[in-house]
Amino acid sequence: MCGLAGFWTHQHGIVRNAQNIAGSMADRLQHRGPDDAGCWSDMAHGVAMAHRRLAVVGPGLGSRQPMRSPCGRYTLVFNGEIYETRPLRRRAESGAGGWRWHGDSDTEVLLATLIQQGVDVALGHLEGMFAFALWDGHRSELTLARDRIGIKPLYWGRESGNLLFASQLGAFRAFPDFRPKLDRKALSAYMRYGCVPNPQCIYRGFHQVEPGTALTFSDPESAPRTHRYGSLPEIARRSQSRLLEGDDTQVTDEVEQVFDRAVRRRMVADVPLGAFLSGGIDSSLVVASMQAQSGRPIRTFCLGVDHRDYDESRWASQVAAHLGTDHSEMMVTERQIVDVIQTLPEVFDEPFADSSQIPMQLVSQFAREHVTVCLSGDGGDELFAGYNRHLWVPRIWRAIGGVPPALRRRLSQGLERVGIEGFGALLSRLGSVLPGSLEVRAPAAKLQKIVETLGAESAEDLHRLLQSHWKHPESLVLGVDADDELAVDDTGLGAVEKMLLRDMLTYLPNDILTKVDRASMAVGLEARVPMLDRDLVELAWRVPTRFKIRGDKTKWVLREMLSRRVPPSLTERPKSGFGVPLGDLLRGPLRDWAENLLDPKSIREQGFLNADLVSQTWAQHRAGRSLEHPLWTVLMFQAWLGHQQLG
Repeated sequence: MCGLAGFWTHQHGIVRNAQNIAGSMADRLQHRGPDDAGCWSDMAHGVAMAHRRLAVVGPGLGSRQPMRSPCGRYTLVFNGEIYETRPLRRRAESGAGGWRWHGDSDTEVLLATLIQQGVDVALGHLEGMFAFALWDGHRSELTLARDRIGIKPLYWGRESGNLLFASQLGAFRAFPDFRPKLDRKALSAYMRYGCVPNPQCIYRGFHQVEPGTALTFSDPESAPRTHRYGSLPEIARRSQSRLLEGDDTQVTDEVEQVFDRAVRRRMVADVPLGAFLSGGIDSSLVVASMQAQSGRPIRTFCLGVDHRDYDESRWASQVAAHLGTDHSEMMVTERQIVDVIQTLPEVFDEPFADSSQIPMQLVSQFAREHVTVCLSGDGGDELFAGYNRHLWVPRIWRAIGGVPPALRRRLSQGLERVGIEGFGALLSRLGSVLPGSLEVRAPAAKLQKIVETLGAESAEDLHRLLQSHWKHPESLVLGVDADDELAVDDTGLGAVEKMLLRDMLTYLPNDILTKVDRASMAVGLEARVPMLDRDLVELAWRVPTRFKIRGDKTKWVLREMLSRRVPPSLTERPKSGFGVPLGDLLRGPLRDWAENLLDPKSIREQGFLNADLVSQTWAQHRAGRSLEHPLWTVLMFQAWLGHQQLG
């Protein structure tokens, strides 16, 4: 795993110092690649590329980047891993001219494949997690591309006519006279979702390369040609006419076979390898598959928290003991949590407010003491309907959809005035709507969130509101109207499939995968996600909904697979997520830190947020309301802003 950076310029002063500038940009990404560094420039065209490397497969000199083609025409910088490289190697050897290998790295396989097949065709054949920049010196073209799901990041933008690109925004700070301006629309979207959704970027004039997209530039100041491949909406719609047939055993067998192959692909490494294990369905399934395919105990890692509602270590330990893994557990103290929070603005480079970033950062640090690669279970919820909202939204909408929105809004306002204390009684009244097994952590807070969404205009709007940290960010962010709805083409899909597609296109790459990438790469740890294997993703869309949601069970087929290897008594429990007691921490050891960041005078002087609304929300949280998530969104922005020099 690595970090890349570079630029394309026509400014002679920058060209003369191109290698030093590009090298300095890449040095800002040293955490992503502590093992090696490389830099290349083409002064005639004003292009420079630099790379930081984490050596995982093929650690020899033949794997160094930037990597040039034997003919000198092409230069590649690449972040990620390409799996199943043998077929691609054979194809390159038999292709035009017959490629002569200089090493055994996936980087060289990628370069050969891109050259022989062309970028647009080659992208359709690649299986892996990747972001890359390819320079074609003959055509004077620069191509930036990102994997189908968005596992690996890639940003680009223009500064004074210069085209810049990098794995993370921090690299741009090393470019001469870089003084970005804040994009208020992106800030509004961040306040809603707790992350900046692609293709937006918190810096005005900068963008994320969208998942499944290649951008080809013929000039640093011209608009790029866009090529989209592996379209998830297209895969989802096409799959509806090719749904799997068979009984429970047959469907489970087919999913299990593809899943085990996906795990096996990601167990190839020339460095120590392990897995995150929370004891939940997805991580337990990944570890069970790894252990079944390994001749020795797999290294597994888990955090423990001194809070019963958030501590999953006891479950992870039981699963590890049953599977026979080499398990390591770290109990986290309040002091460690407080300390790691201070590092988050630099780790994430862009405002990011999924509070599970805290344990993710801590478990990554812990695992990196023992291994260089870790497999995770991320992606299972989005593929196989694992979130509570996948159960709730269709049921709630069937119950309230016929009630006029104006009446529902008045009801919502009335219930808001009841407060958390009155929600216990409301739980019993909604018993016919919510799943019978609703034994979730902090049920009153979750019900409060549902009550706040009673004014939804549609099931899709309800789904969106349930994901919103601030449901009306235009009231918080100064100088913006209502934020734009993220357009998703979900025609022809059922209610659950529509939610899954939206989650795959938005929540997964913008939140989950961003969290995993930044937290793991901050400590030089490569995280691999077998659930997002191309074959498994395509198969999951062919799995009928009844194998995903059955009764009150989410991810039904994954539970069936896991029950073959781990007793259900060890994994069947209410979904809790991966978190810390954030609300209590903000009222306790983090209170002074939060008070400082939420100072109304400072917020007014900055001119981005409604200081009165922030103060009101903070006071309500201190008084007992569960408002930690909208507050955390503001706090992470304020902490990030303190590290910026905006123009």
